[in-house]
Amino acid sequence: MDAFDFLETLPTATLERLYQDPWACQAIFQALPSLAQQFVMRLLPSNAAIPRELLEQWVVPEPGEAKRMPPQFQAALEKLEGLRVFVDQNGGYRPHPTFQKQLMVRI
Repeated sequence: MDAFDFLETLPTATLERLYQDPWACQAIFQALPSLAQQFVMRLLPSNAAIPRELLEQWVVPEPGEAKRMPPQFQAALEKLEGLRVFVDQNGGYRPHPTFQKQLMVRI
């Protein structure tokens, strides 16, 4: 079990306390896959929920007729959802408010 796996098992209240520490938010951000980091940085200044379809427009699909998203796309979203860095809001994604605030303090 790696650190991410452990963090994903924590209760929401525990993660909320963890996300109150700007250093912890920075460490989690730096350990995210690069595509997940891109998503976080693009959504960091926004308080609006962004639909998945918009996130898909930021990624080059795999070649072929189906135009499927690369596996890194789904892996990034799963990691962000698992760590609750992204929260589901009205069918879209937005950064966890506390994580968002504390990461902005660090960058």
